[in-house]
Amino acid sequence: MARRPLILIVLLVLLLGALPHFAPMPVAADSQIGLSVFSEDSFSPNLVDPTFIVGSSFNITIVASNLPTIDQNSGGVSGFDVSLTYNASIIRVEKAGFDAPFCPSSDGCIFDMPRNDSVTTVSSIDTPAGTLREAMVALGPTHRAVLPTVVGQPAYLFRVTFDVVGKGLAPIKIQGSSQLLGFTAGCGNLLQFTTTDGSFDNRAPFRISATPPTPVAPGSSVTMQVNVSLVNSVGNGNVNLELSGIMPIPSGTLPEFTYLFNPTSGTLNGPAGMYSFLSSLQITANSQTPTGSYPLTIAGVIPPPASNYFQYNYNFTLIVSTGQTPAYSSTSTISSFGAVRLATRMAQPDPAQDLLAAFTTSSSIVVGGNVTFTAVAVWCSSTYTLLWSFGDGGSGTGNPVIHRYSASGAYTATLNVTDSGGKSYYSSQAVTVSSSPAPPPPGINIGLLSSLILLALFIMATVALFVRRRRNRRS
Repeated sequence: MARRPLILIVLLVLLLGALPHFAPMPVAADSQIGLSVFSEDSFSPNLVDPTFIVGSSFNITIVASNLPTIDQNSGGVSGFDVSLTYNASIIRVEKAGFDAPFCPSSDGCIFDMPRNDSVTTVSSIDTPAGTLREAMVALGPTHRAVLPTVVGQPAYLFRVTFDVVGKGLAPIKIQGSSQLLGFTAGCGNLLQFTTTDGSFDNRAPFRISATPPTPVAPGSSVTMQVNVSLVNSVGNGNVNLELSGIMPIPSGTLPEFTYLFNPTSGTLNGPAGMYSFLSSLQITANSQTPTGSYPLTIAGVIPPPASNYFQYNYNFTLIVSTGQTPAYSSTSTISSFGAVRLATRMAQPDPAQDLLAAFTTSSSIVVGGNVTFTAVAVWCSSTYTLLWSFGDGGSGTGNPVIHRYSASGAYTATLNVTDSGGKSYYSSQAVTVSSSPAPPPPGINIGLLSSLILLALFIMATVALFVRRRRNRRS
């Protein structure tokens, strides 16, 4: 008989467990609500595309994930108050909204309801500049948002159209003051959520820079160090280098110049840590090339069939002369092979992103002698540090640096430049160390030549003094 109450209690617990639960279910810890910026052009938080030039536009949406089930009594969302910030010198908001026709329910916009079901509390653009605030609320428990019925379709809170007004990297951030309004037991409440920011980037995917070429005489050569550096993810790939602008000599069919890149191509791959590569460009002027200024172009190309095929042009002027020449100048242009959007205003210049790591050494290197290593044309858009490795186990920092080799032989000296973002750029050169200074060219006695020069100067001074005295006596 004592067992009967225990059996009744067990049956009662099982019966209660089988009944449906009408109380609101808490969201699991691993299903926390998230608000994120979503680009409709790239299907990700970030839009990286150099073809978005000034005058084009694009849409982003604010997406809510892991929302609780919406019903007439409890759960779900009843409104939002979201503020975005962006770089107004690169992108500006054209319009924003949460209902049709701009943001219809067929696209997953959950607040596309009749106007008498909701109220817009705030809709401000660029107040202050670079800020968008969009806020709305449903008017009661009988006016409820509806989650998308398609499995996997995201829930859009609102959509924004941005116009492109400049060139560069523009983060799009959800501000910490943003709120998501819930609805529980007939009352509004604030829901906890995480945020994922996005960005817009229409910069050239890679950049080219080069050390200025020295003037070259007809029949001679000049060498330039060419650096190709990654700017954003679209630049990942193999980049081929070419030199264009060479014309035939007017008096014949020979080209003005011949050239050689070493190497002729390189790979950029940010995820693999390959942010730049260095190529040595040797340009040789034909013996019949007339003196003058010659505009040339170093073209870096990600060729088809790559989906991100692109071309970056580095324009410079090469001087062919046998004497002093004007100052060196260079410019850069961008040529995208992809679809080009209509431009209505002039794009702002792209801020410098490249960082060149070429260097020079002393002309004569002997055992025990001071060797000066000098980094040339090193620049970037942030601070940077230099680390030298001399190939014999020694290292150094700064610019320039002095090192001594204790043994003759062939070494590989490397310069590592690291920017404030932690990206590293390398440049290496072969260094040959001899056991003693190189002998003078045969047939030339340096000591005798110096004595003859001093004697000639003495005789010239004596003659000038004698002539001056005779003139004084006559006067």
